[in-house]
Amino acid sequence: MYKALFLLLFIYSAQAMKLFPIPITKQLNESDGVIYGEFLGNSYKRMHNGKVVTESSFRIVKSIGIAEKYLINKSLFRIYYDGGVYNGFRHNNDSAPSFKEGNSYLLLLKRTSYGFKPYMDKLGVYDLKYDRESTYLVSQAFPKHPKIGVIPYNTYELWIRTVFGSYMDSTHSDKYVYRPKIQAKRLPASVGIYETEEKQIDGDSKIGIFWVAIMFGLLGAMRMRQLKYSK
Repeated sequence: MYKALFLLLFIYSAQAMKLFPIPITKQLNESDGVIYGEFLGNSYKRMHNGKVVTESSFRIVKSIGIAEKYLINKSLFRIYYDGGVYNGFRHNNDSAPSFKEGNSYLLLLKRTSYGFKPYMDKLGVYDLKYDRESTYLVSQAFPKHPKIGVIPYNTYELWIRTVFGSYMDSTHSDKYVYRPKIQAKRLPASVGIYETEEKQIDGDSKIGIFWVAIMFGLLGAMRMRQLKYSK
């Protein structure tokens, strides 16, 4: 009985996460990736460790920091977080994010052995709001906070570029892919492989012709000398 009570207390304490406002740059630096996607729906399951989780599915519009091997199907990308309904029982998580089907969100993600989950639950989840002139991100955890509550999307993209090295894009996936390789030396873009090979072959041909001309010149001189002495 004591073991059962201890287990219930542990599960409750693990799910009752206390959230604090954290600066955006710190959130991004501690995240493994960011996605901008449209919410498709939820499902629930029990993990092998007994924890009940919610799986949320998204259609990815843009992303960064997520390796291509995890983005095989960008039209059905799943994340998970603690809590949900299983066998008729609700497992509460006060810090869980909430999504509405058809709406778009920006999510900061952490990768675990089970998959991707939002950075500190709803702290890493931002609703996208629109007006006539711009797009804004609204924090689900602290929507009224003066610094992280409401942020222009363009401003957030600048922070993403600062941390990840590039703006979000459907093709950019590696957090470090944009760091320059100092030792790598590349030919100008206008010079192709075949053009380089042709120049090399052309140079070799010119060298060969040069030595052939010298050889024939020497043979001609020797022939003229022989004719001179034979007379």
